[in-house]
Amino acid sequence: MRIDDATVNALLTGKSSKRDNTRVRCYHDEFTDEYVSAQVFLHGHEIAHYYLSDEGDWHITAMDAGWRTRTTKTRLNAMLDGVAKGDRLRIDGPVSNINTKEGTKLRWKYRMGASEYSWMGEHDFHAISPTTK
Repeated sequence: MRIDDATVNALLTGKSSKRDNTRVRCYHDEFTDEYVSAQVFLHGHEIAHYYLSDEGDWHITAMDAGWRTRTTKTRLNAMLDGVAKGDRLRIDGPVSNINTKEGTKLRWKYRMGASEYSWMGEHDFHAISPTTK
């Protein structure tokens, strides 16, 4: 099984996993054992947080953890493809630098359906039709 497939499988089943440079840590409610969230780490840096909201919807927050690499983009896209089952969602990668008080930040670009958007730092995506059980 490829790393990306193993990562998505861990997110959807709620079973923690580790494959090469990618680790998924899943969390369950201590009283009900219901699967409630997961963190995804690439080389020890968190790049995604998948969680059940108070409203009962699943969300995935994607972040680059300062590592704007092809591997980061590949892992994020695999997770978004695997858990956000609505409009086609694609991260196209870093597009430009923005100067802020905190320093230079890199903006990412993503497409959802026919529309294009950009984000910096981290971004929350609604997992439209998750298959999480």
